[in-house]
Amino acid sequence: MSKYTELSKNGNNTLKDSLGKKIYDYIPQGSVVLDVGCSSGYFGALLMDDKQSIVDGIELNSEDATKASKALRDVYSFDLEGDKWPILSAKAKYDVILFGDVLEHLRHPGEVLSRFSKLLKPKGVIIVSVPNIAHSSIRMELLQGNFEYEKLGILDDTHMKYFTFKSFYRLLDQSGYKVVDFDQSVMAQPRKTTESILASLGLIPTEKFYKFIARPDATAFQYKFVAMPGKNRTIPRLPKKPLEIATLHIAEVNKLHDTIGYLSKELKIARRALTTRQKLPDSKIFKLARRAQHKIKGALKK
Repeated sequence: MSKYTELSKNGNNTLKDSLGKKIYDYIPQGSVVLDVGCSSGYFGALLMDDKQSIVDGIELNSEDATKASKALRDVYSFDLEGDKWPILSAKAKYDVILFGDVLEHLRHPGEVLSRFSKLLKPKGVIIVSVPNIAHSSIRMELLQGNFEYEKLGILDDTHMKYFTFKSFYRLLDQSGYKVVDFDQSVMAQPRKTTESILASLGLIPTEKFYKFIARPDATAFQYKFVAMPGKNRTIPRLPKKPLEIATLHIAEVNKLHDTIGYLSKELKIARRALTTRQKLPDSKIFKLARRAQHKIKGALKK
């Protein structure tokens, strides 16, 4: 079982949430789908239920492939960069081919993408998600001279390739695909964290710097592309909307950091009071905690 199978235990909507409604809607009702890197088949099963799709899968891990075969129509287990592609002999054609965080694990993702075009129907599309190596957190890591691999995330220790928006757009073009649509998951790095890192290096950030790291190419944690066989004209600019969201998110995170600092002081007061058995009906920490709880609930509903 691969480490990514464990992620499915958090719920069958993991990849659905990762793709976002905008990209998920590109999977039409009743479509024939190929899920590349299907793991245990949990997302394919969701598509079969949600979209009434027919789903096949490709999974290298034999244990996961066995599990997936119980949920999906057909499951193929082979190395995408190997010479043998048993799925080609099946002569199946697909409306959608999914690459959910797969291509960054390959040595030659462009060559693999090119081969999959043979499996698409005339109006078929591929949907790809890849992490953004230009995220502000990685920029801060490099500024400190660090590049530490992790079990999961952008610096996953099994990643072979890293992409920015432009470099992946260019890869799709070179592999024979034109981009139909794209989206991104936004995760801004807290301002306090950035300030702390820069201070440790003797640097003082300016507002111009903060605007720079609040740009879409720095706040995007993951890019999602919809593409079909063809040729791109030019590489477009990233949309401005994520910038607005990221700026708002940064402001909210900064407020939370300030609140946490204040709460820590109030907590010390509360602890001292408890040790001396004082009553705390009007303590600021409890009032503030209640207000924060209501705010968080309100934000989650939006």
